[in-house]
Amino acid sequence: MDEPSLHLSTGRARYDNNLMKRTVKILLGLIARARIAIFGTRRVVVLAYHSIGDDPWVHAVSPRTFEQHLAWLAKNATVIALEELDRMTEKRAFPKSKKPTVAITFDDGYADWVEQASPLLKRFRMPASFFVTTSFASVTSDPHPGVPIITPSQVRTLSVDGFEIGTHGQTHKNFHLMDEQEVQEECEASMHMLAELTGKPVRFLTYPKGRYNPMHAPLLKRLGLKLAFGGHGSVGTETPRFAAPRVPVLKPMDRALFASSIYRAL
Repeated sequence: MDEPSLHLSTGRARYDNNLMKRTVKILLGLIARARIAIFGTRRVVVLAYHSIGDDPWVHAVSPRTFEQHLAWLAKNATVIALEELDRMTEKRAFPKSKKPTVAITFDDGYADWVEQASPLLKRFRMPASFFVTTSFASVTSDPHPGVPIITPSQVRTLSVDGFEIGTHGQTHKNFHLMDEQEVQEECEASMHMLAELTGKPVRFLTYPKGRYNPMHAPLLKRLGLKLAFGGHGSVGTETPRFAAPRVPVLKPMDRALFASSIYRAL
């Protein structure tokens, strides 16, 4: 086989494989949706976004796609604030529902949170929580130069607009690799800065890259945190308060894959 034909064959195989994976995911989502419509669910899906923009970065969901996600949620789900999830977790009381219950979160700290995400969230009247890496220099360990970083004044604007501001650490270090003293320093520095910016206590944490050490839970509780998020999945009565999973949202997720990811997590 000549080289052009080989490239065409490889590209076609990759396309067929991706199409098959997409089809399987959607079918599994439809099956999960049918089960929930019949039996209901007592679980909550916490969505994890990063950037809302047109950059090619895989963690940058386009504003148009994000709008489609919110439109789907408005029609098919109940969207709650993390404060409500905290109450449900504290009481170990998750009401049964025949449609998804969802919370919306964002990680790292990007200017498009104010420019793109916030206006759409306000239009759909949906609560959301923004988790900020407070170095305000490199807000992720995998930086993408095409995505502008949020400023402290923009964080304050999000808080004034009624959105929850949480910590994503001071420097986006891997919590799994840090000892207790390092975790305490990382959290205290970030929480203090965010409290100064917003005038509100910091109650929630998302672990950078979703990595954590369960042994740090008592420390996080002493620091005043209510919930911390890491790992993949949905939240239920058995979920540890400082190891609550989420569902990542990536650029390729159109409306069908987005819905499927929620139902499959439930």
